[in-house]
Amino acid sequence: MDNATSKTQIKAVRAYEKRNPGKAYYMKQKASANAFTRMTTPKATEAIAAVGIDQYREDLQALRDAINEKLNEM
Repeated sequence: MDNATSKTQIKAVRAYEKRNPGKAYYMKQKASANAFTRMTTPKATEAIAAVGIDQYREDLQALRDAINEKLNEM
């Protein structure tokens, strides 16, 4: 069986996103934040090396601070 996403499944996802734009946007933003914190793929490792581990650490700390600030506002 092919691992490619079927055209039917893609169509269903697009339809869901159209019916639920707020939820779709929220899920994409959450996925982006999670992906940034779990950068372990070879491409991600290369990107971290390009900016430097210290910069990545600073960016993670800034993200953590922003999350803590948001939680304190709630």
